[in-house]
Amino acid sequence: MNSEDGESRKMVVCVDCGSAYAAHERPDGAYLPIGSPSGCSCGGTIFDPVDSETALEYDESDQASPDE
Repeated sequence: MNSEDGESRKMVVCVDCGSAYAAHERPDGAYLPIGSPSGCSCGGTIFDPVDSETALEYDESDQASPDE
């Protein structure tokens, strides 16, 4: 997806922890998460693009319930 200023935006995941971000693709092919210029909250700075929205999987069993 190209934005109005010509930058390419993609959905990416951190290779270290799997967190997903919307990101700008830099000219060198690396990705810069939008709103997180220093990288992932885990400290990771390398991201892989997500080819399809269906590739993002969410497993609710990994999350604590609101009652806990």
